[in-house]
Formats: sequence, C-alpha cells, structure tokens
Amino acid sequence: MNATLHSFRRVASLLCLLAVVTQAHAVPPDPGAACVRALDSDPELQPLAQKTPLAFPSPRRRTLTLAMQSDPRKVDDDDKPLVSAWTKALQHCFELGRDFRSQVLTPESQAILQSQQNDLEDLLAKLYAGELSYGDFNRARQDIYDKHAEQASSTAQKMLDDRAAQALAAQQATLDAQRHLGDSSTTDDTSVPGYSSGLNTDDFARSLHLPPVPPKSPGATQ
Repeated sequence: MNATLHSFRRVASLLCLLAVVTQAHAVPPDPGAACVRALDSDPELQPLAQKTPLAFPSPRRRTLTLAMQSDPRKVDDDDKPLVSAWTKALQHCFELGRDFRSQVLTPESQAILQSQQNDLEDLLAKLYAGELSYGDFNRARQDIYDKHAEQASSTAQKMLDDRAAQALAAQQATLDAQRHLGDSSTTDDTSVPGYSSGLNTDDFARSLHLPPVPPKSPGATQ
C-alpha cells in the first residue's frame, strides 16, 4: 500500500509540473506590445522622439528623461500631424493585441489595460489641443502607467493567491482520497472498485508508467 500511495503522489506531482511547464511555454508574444515597441523606429514619427517616448515611457531605462518631463513646449502646427499619426498608430497597436489579451489575460487585467489606453488617448487629445505641454503630458503619461501597473500587480497577486489556495485544496483532496483508499484496503480489498471484476493492478500500474504494486505477503496485517 505504501508503494501505491508513493506512486500516486509521484503522478500528481508530475501532472502539476506538466501543467506549469505547458502553461509557461504556451503563451505566444503579444503582437500589440511588439507593435508599440516598433514605433520607436518609425521614421515618420522621429521628430517627436526628442519630446516624448514613442513606445513605452520608462525613467529606469532613460526613455523618459528629466528634460522631457520638464519640457514647456506645446504642440505646434508642424507637430499636430505627427501627434495625430502617433495616436492612430497607438490605437492600431492596441486593437492588434485585443485577441491576444482575451486569450491569455483575465477579464480584470484586460479592463486595466483598456482603462490605461482610454486615459492615454485622453491625454493625447489634450496634448494635440494645446491644453498640455510636452512636459505635462509626459509626467501625466508616466503617472497613468504607474497607476495601472500597480493595479495589474495587485490583480496578479490575487490570482496567484487564488491558484495557491486551489492547489492546496486539490492536494488536500488527494490526501483525503489516499487515506480513504488506505482505510478501505485495511478492511476488505473486494470493496475497492475493480478488484471484484479481476482488475490486474500490475497492468494498471504499467499503464501509468509506475512500478508494479507489490503483492501482499502471507503474514501481512489486513
């Protein structure tokens, strides 16, 4: 019986590992994020690149410099077509990643990204209208990303906590089933489904790639 319980535990562990590995390798790259990153090298938008990051703002990576955060200039007539084209490109990238997000993200995470996009488009409209300087826009844009990144982190942590709780519950259910199986075997083997119909436990073990179930010795305690 100890060998059987050990085998079941090994199967459960392998299945959990397989699920984690499969999930980790099944996620394709986000086409929307790749589209946004490509804006950094878009030749049409390069005149804006010295005033605001064309892809993702990141002070840590120095894509959002102190000069950009304090830039007092506003959009002029030469910049307006560029800001308009940039806005449309960002909208295109966001739509390009919609199917990806629906497949790999929770509804809560999708809602966070949608809110971030809505806030960004509102800022772009104010930048275009001259209501914000480039510095104002850049600082507000960074605040938007920081706010939604914090929300996304909280959502991810909750998801991990929920999955951990589910894994613990599943593990407890497995242990309970094993104990029940052990209790049943101490009374009467024929009460276990399959024994009365001639189940070959060695064949069953081999089908799961497990070691054969050791036979009971004549002097084993029932």
